[in-house]
Parts: sequence; C-alpha cells; structure tokens
Amino acid sequence: MTASGILERHGATSLIDIAIERARDGDASALFFSGSPGLGKSALLDYACESATGFDIGRCCGIEIGTDIAFGILNQVMAHMGASDEIECASRVPNVERLPFAAREFLRWATTQRQRPALLLLDDLHWSDHESLAIFHHYLACRKRAPVSLIGAFRPWPENATTFANSLSRMRRAEILELRPLSAGAARQMVVEHADGELDGAALEEAELACQGNPLLLIHFAKSYRRHPETEHSRARHCEEIPSKPGPNVVTLIGDEPKTVNYARVASVFGAKFPVSVVSQVSGVEARGAIEIVDKLSRWSLLHANGSFAEFTHALVRELIYDSIPELTRREMHRAIFAELHRIGYEPSVMAYHAVCGDLRGNQAAVEAAFLVGDRFWKGGSPATAKTWFETALAQLS
Repeated sequence: MTASGILERHGATSLIDIAIERARDGDASALFFSGSPGLGKSALLDYACESATGFDIGRCCGIEIGTDIAFGILNQVMAHMGASDEIECASRVPNVERLPFAAREFLRWATTQRQRPALLLLDDLHWSDHESLAIFHHYLACRKRAPVSLIGAFRPWPENATTFANSLSRMRRAEILELRPLSAGAARQMVVEHADGELDGAALEEAELACQGNPLLLIHFAKSYRRHPETEHSRARHCEEIPSKPGPNVVTLIGDEPKTVNYARVASVFGAKFPVSVVSQVSGVEARGAIEIVDKLSRWSLLHANGSFAEFTHALVRELIYDSIPELTRREMHRAIFAELHRIGYEPSVMAYHAVCGDLRGNQAAVEAAFLVGDRFWKGGSPATAKTWFETALAQLS
C-alpha cells in the first residue's frame, strides 16, 4: 500500500514515516489515530506494517468482549511477536502483584538490546483492557531509549483509550491525530473508482449526502450500486434512513429479502463475530439457507466466513444494521440468543453479555453466568472487573 493509495491521509502517512525512522534510531515513540468507525484507521496501520521493513512487528486488534480480559491486548500482541513467554509468568504471582510485575517484565523486554527494532500496531484500542493500557503507559512514560515503538488506533468512545493517549500526549510522549471525513471531491472520486464505471449525478449526490465522507461507507455504497446499477441508489432514496448515523440504509447494504434481513439483524445483535448455527437457529433460517445468506453477504464484502463462524468485515457495518433494529426488538433478540446459548452450553462470558443486554433480571441461568464470569476474572487477576460481574449477578437476582 502506498501513501497515494489512501485518499487525503498524507499527513497521517507522513507521521507514520517519521515514527518508523525514530524507531530505527532506538527512540521509543507512540503515534495514535483517533476517529469514528470507517475513516481508515486500520488502513493506516496496514501502511505502517508495510513501511516498517526490517522490523519485528506485533499486531493485535481489540474486541468489545475483550475489555474485561486482564492483559488481553498485551498478551495478544506479544503472542503475535512470539514473545508471550516474556510476560506469561505474571499469571503465577498473586493477584495484587500481577500488574506491577507484568509492567516490569514488559519494560525489561522492551529495553533489552535487540538486533531489529520492534513496532507494536494496536488496532481498536478503545476495546483494550485497563491493565494493558497501564503497562504501555508505564513503558512510554519512563522516557528510556528503547527500540520498541507503538502505533495505535481508536475511536473517541469508549473513553479509556482517549484518556490513555491524551495523558501521554500531555507528557510529550505521544502524538495524536484525529482523522476527518473525506472532502466532497475525494468522496466522489472514491465512489467512482469502486463502482467500476460511470455514475450519474444523482447517484454521486446521494453517496455524498448519505455517507458524509466516510470511506468505508462510500465503498459499500459503490459496491451496492455496482450490484444494482439501475435501481439501488434510487430505491434507497425512498427508504427510511437510519437515525443519527451517516451511511447507506440497511436496504442499500443487505437488500430487502426478509430472511437475509432477519439473519443479518440477529447476527449484528450477537456481535462482530458469530457462530453461523446459533444465528440460524435464533433467526429461524434453516441451515442451508443460512449458508447461502452468509455466502451472499461475503460476496458483498459485508462478512468474512471462517468455518462454523462468520464475522462482519467492519464494526461499522455491524453497527449500521444493529442500530436499525427497534430497541424492544433488539432486547428480545438478545434474550433469544441467551436462551439458545444456555441450551447448548456456550461460553459463560458471551451468555452473560446477552443476559445483561436482554435485561434478564430474575433469570437463574443469567445470574449463574454472571457469577461464573466474575469468578473467572477474580482467579485471573482482575479484581475490579470481577467485582463488576459479581455486582451484575446480584442485580439480576432482583
């Protein structure tokens, strides 16, 4: 990927180039990109990955359900570098000593003389656990020369990553760049390029108004136009828009075939990654039909299929679908998902999440799931998170 291949992000790619050169000189630094979903943060990390020739690179991506997993981001990025043994020993010390112990071990690893510089690429840091952010903050705040640098990306919300980056910025240990939507000219250029053909003025105007300069949404608009060049953009004009969210409406993204819409909605309620069979059961779509729907949405670049699981290609795609569902319907879907997960004996943390979203107070299975999650975090060295889940279990008793 070249800098020219990322529209109107020359300032960002220049900062990446500077950060990489500083890292080559052994000067630890941190660079963060902040912005709403779909503005190209992950594409910039791709650019950094391809530009950092001669580096050892560790890359990870936060997920919503991982915010409560102590040291989750740190373990993920270290495992990607083949260095998980460096901090794995933290699990063998008492709970209250794990955070300072892991911080010391990471600092020791980062400042050790090495043949190649290292670059940690941290995507979706807004879903990071508190412990990993604390360790990265401690490392960067120590002001030691070290050949390990960080480039990260996050949304403004949840605020934990913003607070983390702002603190380092005030200490002059990190630089933050807030990404903006594309200009009208660049937006139209992107739509034309991805539509693989000429678009009339009405289609370009609709893309500009609906997507508000969001690169990901512009790409999906162009792809939907390519699938239905005669009707897609004009049909969307007569459909109800998603409130408070930019972008093409759900009809534009996934069509209006009832089974496809229902399956995609249930999938969005489950989460960014979902088991195909569970969503099939809850949505009432037979197994063969579910496979066909997943295959269709994969061809449309909305899903990635991997064995028995499928995953939305981007968080914003999932959010657009999720936000189109009426609140009461969403709650009932969360409850139906919880019931199916309980029936098949699924992972307690996933069950507990849907129990909370479905407001299943008084449900004994929901109480047990929340308690199991709390107990796991207590034993895993995250007492604050454990306390939250124990309190959730108590609240669900009422």
